Amino acid sequence: QVINVAGHRISTSSLEDAILRHPDVADAAVFGVPENTKGQVPLCLYVTKDGIKKPAAKISVEIIKIIREVIGYEAVLIS
Repeated sequence: QVINVAGHRISTSSLEDAILRHPDVADAAVFGVPENTKGQVPLCLYVTKDGIKKPAAKISVEIIKIIREVIGYEAVLIS
């Protein structure tokens, strides 16, 4: 699926592939969610591997960094 984020067409599978680069992530899914000013925004859900004790907030920050490096800033519309 391709979502339109502020005029940028982004493949949900490319976002999922970027999330799966994180060493603590076992699986991921991405959906486009309607947003008034940007058209859609990606909603990224992930499952960590068994035994991971790192806080979810830290993993999320690391995933955002990976997405920005692999796909670009337009794919991550949160500060």
